[in-house]
Amino acid sequence: MFALVMWTAACHRAAHPRGAGEVGANDAPAAPPVHTTQDDLAAADHACDAVEPYACAVLGVRHELAHGVPADDPVARRFFARACERGEPHGCLWLAEDRFVVSGGNPEAAGTAEAAHAAQEGCQFGSGAACDLAGRFALAIHDESTAVRWEDEACRLGMVASCRYLIRHDMDPPDTPVDTAKLYAEACQDHIPSACQQTVAAAPAKPTPSTTPADPRPQLAARAFAGLRLSGDAAPPDPSTLTQLQHMGSPRLTGVFKLCITERGEVTSVDLYKPTGAIAYDRKLARTLFRWTYRPHVVAGAPVAACGEVVINYPK
Repeated sequence: MFALVMWTAACHRAAHPRGAGEVGANDAPAAPPVHTTQDDLAAADHACDAVEPYACAVLGVRHELAHGVPADDPVARRFFARACERGEPHGCLWLAEDRFVVSGGNPEAAGTAEAAHAAQEGCQFGSGAACDLAGRFALAIHDESTAVRWEDEACRLGMVASCRYLIRHDMDPPDTPVDTAKLYAEACQDHIPSACQQTVAAAPAKPTPSTTPADPRPQLAARAFAGLRLSGDAAPPDPSTLTQLQHMGSPRLTGVFKLCITERGEVTSVDLYKPTGAIAYDRKLARTLFRWTYRPHVVAGAPVAACGEVVINYPK
């Protein structure tokens, strides 16, 4: 069970100090609620079915958060399932996380088996975070060969924690945009002999060619994106996660997310780049980030949609 909820301390220990663009838990007041009209909801529901499966996933998040709509977890799960059925990786990932939490994190519970299936589907649809989650589910039932397969795919899709897992278990990472030379060096410093042997030969990885069109929105540096932030609350971990941290002796949780905002500063998407290692906490943070508010990013005097990275640390 413990392996399902958390990676080992070596995989997720954050050695660097807090820098620009990083956010500590409870750094800012909570964002005000967004009031949504019935017309807005109807349009989003139509988009969910007709043209934009991601709208299904976002509607699910809003029902979880009571974000302009009534709180209703079963309705939220149905929206996640609708998104996943239409090939939307976020819907699969969030459905997997939700079913895991509802099952109480028991790797033998029926809900956890469904969660693992949803994570695998999300991985197949291109979500590195879902691949990473599928790997952790496999580790929880001691199926290491299956875990390696999912972690290898997560690494290929750019999940640093998954590449680190492979290196620390004497496996070569696949072609990936991750800087594996840095990971080999870190593992060598932690006295992993095979990593030390690879450190000299390893070179910074070249980005893996992608068939996905480049995002036309400005991609802001962490400091610039943090400067646009108006409000938001990165809630601290719940008591069970804190207890796990104490048992591990891990001093810190660090999660990295990519947020995209509209020209009005409203958050439209949240992507997990680096898990904290605590599934329930990752889920809590991803949902909460949808409630953050930003000033518009202005280009040539006009507000435009933009994206940026957010690093959340606990403790600060």
